[in-house]
Amino acid sequence: VLRGRLGQLGDVEARRRAIEARRQKVAAYRSGFVLIEQAFGLDGIQALEIDAAGPEVGGLTNDLLSSCFGGRFALRLRTQQEAGGGRIAKECFDVEIYDGESVNPQTPRSFKGLSGGEKALVGAAFRFALAIFNARRHGDQFESLFVDEMDQGLDPGLRAVYPSMLRRVLEVGG
Repeated sequence: VLRGRLGQLGDVEARRRAIEARRQKVAAYRSGFVLIEQAFGLDGIQALEIDAAGPEVGGLTNDLLSSCFGGRFALRLRTQQEAGGGRIAKECFDVEIYDGESVNPQTPRSFKGLSGGEKALVGAAFRFALAIFNARRHGDQFESLFVDEMDQGLDPGLRAVYPSMLRRVLEVGG
């Protein structure tokens, strides 16, 4: 009886080792999926893409804005902010607009706080910058620029500077 019990214990130990080996194999297989899940999650590749694009898109936008307004407006894309709960920073996507003619030019203005014409031109500059960035990134070159009534609703002063932005878009965007 004792020899039979010892034989069963040996079988149990062999099964335990086989199960443990299988568990390790499954854990290694699963870790690959965890890595993929993290890469495609909110803090993964997409956050890195946004962080990488921010400076160039912001620079292009500022270049286009300076063609209309000189140094009056500057746009900054903020992709990280302070976080609570023990984290140092968290991902965000804030557009900060600095106006050299505001009471406090060091404090960013909200897009909503701009006049209708300023919103139209700042928004157009941002959209053009995104288009130029994407074209460069994918090796495309636009040979034509089509816009429809973008200057509608602009006051005469802003309507007069809008063509300079379009010329700059064509220069920068090729």
